[in-house]
Amino acid sequence: MKQILLCVLGFSGLVRSQITLNSSDMPASHDTLRISHAEIDATMDFSATGANYSWDFSALQSTGQQLNDYKSLAGAPLLIQFNYGTFAWPEYQASYYLEATDIPVAELSSFLPVSIENINQFSRNTSDSLTLVGYSMVISGQELPVKSDTIETKYKFPLHFGDSYSSRGYTQLDMNPIYNAQWRQHRARHTEVDGWGQLLTPYGTFDVLRIHHVIAETDSFYVVLNNFGFWVPIQVPETHVYEWRAAGQREPILQVNTAIALNQEQITDVMYRDQFIQTAGLSESSMQVHLYPNPVNDQLRFSATHPVNGYHIYSTDGRLISSESFGATYSQTIALPPLQTGTYYLLLESDLGSTFRTFVK
Repeated sequence: MKQILLCVLGFSGLVRSQITLNSSDMPASHDTLRISHAEIDATMDFSATGANYSWDFSALQSTGQQLNDYKSLAGAPLLIQFNYGTFAWPEYQASYYLEATDIPVAELSSFLPVSIENINQFSRNTSDSLTLVGYSMVISGQELPVKSDTIETKYKFPLHFGDSYSSRGYTQLDMNPIYNAQWRQHRARHTEVDGWGQLLTPYGTFDVLRIHHVIAETDSFYVVLNNFGFWVPIQVPETHVYEWRAAGQREPILQVNTAIALNQEQITDVMYRDQFIQTAGLSESSMQVHLYPNPVNDQLRFSATHPVNGYHIYSTDGRLISSESFGATYSQTIALPPLQTGTYYLLLESDLGSTFRTFVK
């Protein structure tokens, strides 16, 4: 009898805990959470999942870090507080805002006579959901709120294994009177909680839920040239976001972003919660950077939350492919030399330090 009891106790130690996520497990204002970007491995098995599953990504290596700073509305300009603070309609009263570097409207700066910088996304976290209520951005020096007419739901709480839901978001920006142009964003999100189990990363071992988001986005802008107005589509590939989230950790322990290119799903970024890592020979930068398109063809554009002074492009074996220095800029289009299909590193230099990002050709 004693031996049977010991066996049962030993087996019970191997049983993993199936968790539930709530609003308290999401970011809150004043949170500063460190994220590492990992080297992309095209053979990474990010799609395997299921009940009581074990994922081992402990061999991930950091190629750069960022610090996600979730800001309070109390420190926002008055116009932003009026639209997203306590005076706003309840559904627009944001819990925090965060710099956003993956919004295609930033691309408009490359061919319009206006600058579009400092894009923030505002989120509302309540007991039953986390919603994306809108943006703010600085257009030619003037900060504007851009509220979503249809509010997209990112998470529904409580979040359990097997949950599935869909949501839509619609946002429109009218740049008048700064410039006679408009931007429209249509997003459709489908979310499934398709796994639970244990996750191993360089940050530690956690009981997690695995969440898969599929995002279809259609963007376009309207511009008037020579008294003739027309809509121009912005090409946005279908994206997939795979998250492994643990209770109380605020950010995903691991996140893999992919994009559909040439009917194939390709990894565009791998991120994981981490401690500070001092990269040998480099000072760490808290700058957030977005690359697009990714995968890329002939031209790669970056937008950053801090002025960039130059870049270097490296192959995965460390060979320098190209580099350039320029005056401090928040965004730039890089004309790529002929590249073979594969993964490459982009190192951006600023007075904050150096930031690595990966892109796919």
